[in-house]
Amino acid sequence: MDFKKNNLNKIFYTFIALHVLLFSLVALFRLILPLDSMEAIEWGALLDFGTNKHPPLSGWIVYFVYNIFKSDYAVYLLSQLFIAFGFIYVHKCAKLFLDKTKAVLATLIIMAGFIYSFITAYEGFDPNIILMAFLPAVTYYFYKSINYNSTKDWLLLAVFSALSFLGKYQSVMLFVPLFLYLIIEKNARKTFKNPKLYICASLAFLIVLPHIIWL
Repeated sequence: MDFKKNNLNKIFYTFIALHVLLFSLVALFRLILPLDSMEAIEWGALLDFGTNKHPPLSGWIVYFVYNIFKSDYAVYLLSQLFIAFGFIYVHKCAKLFLDKTKAVLATLIIMAGFIYSFITAYEGFDPNIILMAFLPAVTYYFYKSINYNSTKDWLLLAVFSALSFLGKYQSVMLFVPLFLYLIIEKNARKTFKNPKLYICASLAFLIVLPHIIWL
């Protein structure tokens, strides 16, 4: 049994659990939900494929969670669970390039960042939270797809890319450099001959198509 690996995993997931608990509880000191969260709940109630400000995903998610649990705390907890999801994929990305100890430390350092702690408690749930959760997953599955060519990774890349775009248009700020990497990096250019790339792009397009038609 790899005791070092088990201990590192315990440390990592313990810190994630504490982070979720701490900042979801801190948020309860607010007397009312943040404006962005209230705005998202109202947009979600429309059950439309878009809004005049953001794509629809954040509104849909927070509307259903809020109405199921009828609690402000559910919104704060939802936000922190999305942040935790992002941490898990940051850790997965780090393990692609670092040893297990450094990968854990790299993720723990990010947890201390202002944007991952106080800001999340202050803003509640908004489109930025979706990007913080899904963009690390996009990065991870992009790397896995072009280097290992697993069908599952390509499909997950398509799903998380589409969900990121449906969360906030600024997700394109990641898609552009990833596309440029495919063009510039010699080995990555071979991916353009891979039919899975076009299946991935087609699936992502189909997922966002209702929103594009709405636009």
